[in-house]
Amino acid sequence: MKDFIQKKITALPQFSADICEILNIFEKSNDDIIFALTDSNYKSEILNLANNHFLQKNAIFKELKDALNFYGKEEVKAFFLFAVFRKMLPNGLTNYKIDTKNFTEISLLRNALMFEWIQNFKNVNAEILSTTILIEFSRIFIDELITNLGVEINFYDEIKHCIFPTDFTDVEQKFTGVNREIVAALLFRHFGLDKIALYAKFSSIIDDADEDIKKECAMIKIVKTAVNIYHRLDERSIDNTLNLLDEHIFEQDAFVRSIKKLNL
Repeated sequence: MKDFIQKKITALPQFSADICEILNIFEKSNDDIIFALTDSNYKSEILNLANNHFLQKNAIFKELKDALNFYGKEEVKAFFLFAVFRKMLPNGLTNYKIDTKNFTEISLLRNALMFEWIQNFKNVNAEILSTTILIEFSRIFIDELITNLGVEINFYDEIKHCIFPTDFTDVEQKFTGVNREIVAALLFRHFGLDKIALYAKFSSIIDDADEDIKKECAMIKIVKTAVNIYHRLDERSIDNTLNLLDEHIFEQDAFVRSIKKLNL
């Protein structure tokens, strides 16, 4: 069953030369980034994503330079990649009962929470912002496989009760032999996004991660728990998240403050 998904991912065209060039430009100055994005087909979509309602901002961003100054390079890069993947892949999860609107809102809310929380840390790789906003795209392939296997009803009957990332992993693994994190790693690696792929792969199995990425992987797991496809910062998901914060030795107060900064 993994072969089915592997073939689907391998068949995807590689990023165009223009997209690769823009990704490389994110290593350069803000002026270079603004020029490249302004000259691309993604300017308006990035601004729409930057103006999402989850973050409490004092103004609507009308120019890329304002969004870049507010968010920083890695978050704007995350928006850019989300826009790229959204044009390339379906944006809904039929067998999870998640439509396009909800798919986008889940991804943006999870990303907004990570953006606020990451401000509390000096030595965290901000590429986890991209992992956080993109990881749900991997479920598109699982969704297609579920339909191909003809187990839609039984799958939904079990997946709808999931709360923890490991719960989702167990159900997806049971029906398909793969899970979101495995597929995400395959997908991102296909496009040369190796670090993002690594964070995704180990974001539910922290103990198996190398020591130098354990913190980032644990942060992704925590945010995935707080905002999953069926429980989005509700009482149950927050309670479970607080337990995970203790388990991975993160300060609860900083995380709760990050939630309170969101416009829910």
